Amino acid sequence: SPPHQHGWVMNKAHRALAAAAAGLGFFGVAFGAFAAHGIDAPQAKAWIQTGAQYQMVHALAALIALLMPRPAPAAAAA
Repeated sequence: SPPHQHGWVMNKAHRALAAAAAGLGFFGVAFGAFAAHGIDAPQAKAWIQTGAQYQMVHALAALIALLMPRPAPAAAAA
């Protein structure tokens, strides 16, 4: 059955948001791993870990925005 029958329509904007969420998550994990294993200076490590945490929060926010209900397209409502 078509995806719009179940209320889930994935257009270009939704695909872009999904890609952004994936990219934010990937780089959040990568920066966190770099901070944990590749930096010896305590202050620099703390800055990068904080940035990685913020990055992960933004990835989660993008996923939540992607999953929020959206109004039906105008053509389907008519």
